[in-house]
Amino acid sequence: MRRVVEAFSILWDLIIGAWAVLVILILGVVAILTLAILVRAGHVQTGFSGKTLWDWMETFGVPVVAGVIAVGGAIWVQRAGQRAQQERERDTERTREVTLREYLDRMSDLILNHKLQESPEDSPARAVADARTFGALRSLDGPRKGILVRFLYESKLIAKDKRVVSLDLADLRGSDLSYANLEGSDLSGANLGDADFFNANLRDANLLRSVVSPEQLMDAADLVGATLPDEDGTVMTEDRWKTFKTLQL
Repeated sequence: MRRVVEAFSILWDLIIGAWAVLVILILGVVAILTLAILVRAGHVQTGFSGKTLWDWMETFGVPVVAGVIAVGGAIWVQRAGQRAQQERERDTERTREVTLREYLDRMSDLILNHKLQESPEDSPARAVADARTFGALRSLDGPRKGILVRFLYESKLIAKDKRVVSLDLADLRGSDLSYANLEGSDLSGANLGDADFFNANLRDANLLRSVVSPEQLMDAADLVGATLPDEDGTVMTEDRWKTFKTLQL
């Protein structure tokens, strides 16, 4: 089916290019004929007043045809380039979707069949979980990274009091975590640059050494009790959070 669609798309581009060439060619011929008629009628003074229609076509026809072919070719090349770019984008989207689906399936298997939550720190299951998480994050976009983090949280794999999967140095840039409930989560050491925390619940979360800006954290719904990114491990208090939110207003 995909090959049929691609073939149809190529055929459509050829048809559009051919129509563009035909339209421009017709306009060019009409322009030449109009100019020839005006010259022969004496309305336009040029050095071609004694020339026949064939002389006009011979003089101007070749440049017009060449120009038409060049323009038509440029249109076809542009459309082909656009189609190729769209196809690359679709392939990227399909790859990301497959990556996320396979990640969720394999992690679910570790959780259900290998008791990942109860596994010891040095267990092979945890090593596999970390590797799969880091591998998936390298190719996912922001929305899908957000889904991955929510999955880890809901599966109790990144709880601050019992972390199973480490996100230290994880690439969470651009993650869509808006409205996410990450209360008590451990995001320490993660690269959260440009992540969206709009209305996210980060109460009691661990953000120590994570890469995240104050402006990003201002968008959160709750940050009370969270360990802030600074090296000192400062904890956000109720009063400080109120002041923090006031600055946003």
